[in-house]
Amino acid sequence: MHGYQLMEELKTRSCGCHTIEPGSIYTILRRMEAAGLLKSRWEHMESGPDRRIYTITEAGTEALRTGLEVIVRRKALTDDLIEFYMERFAKSKEAPGDRTAQLERK
Repeated sequence: MHGYQLMEELKTRSCGCHTIEPGSIYTILRRMEAAGLLKSRWEHMESGPDRRIYTITEAGTEALRTGLEVIVRRKALTDDLIEFYMERFAKSKEAPGDRTAQLERK
């Protein structure tokens, strides 16, 4: 994946809520490569400028796995806190499973 493609992927996956400037993404990618999390190679383009393609390394995959495990634990904590709040403090007629809609109205 090249830098611009990664920026577009982040924008799409965040439903447009998060964007990253080109200078920032390339700085991050260079730092990740220096840390051994990515490797890159240049791809020659028939039309347009050549571009650098990034591939995740084994160390990068492990760092990603570890980071996602932390996110999953934090999400479980957040879900638990929302449930605690809804059970004790929310005065709403929403369905019990619709906690997000309840909080958005507050």
